[in-house]
Amino acid sequence: MLLGAVVVQAAPASWWLYESASTGRTMCSNVPQASGWVRVAGPFNNGGCRR
Repeated sequence: MLLGAVVVQAAPASWWLYESASTGRTMCSNVPQASGWVRVAGPFNNGGCRR
């Protein structure tokens, strides 16, 4: 049996700017947020949500 090598390339996670629907506060995150948070901008390539 001949097995070929599998090449896996992972890209860094994208960062998104979220806004709270109840308070209007914003946060930058690379994981989805709970309900009540709305994605308002992105994707960004850094944790500061700056281009």
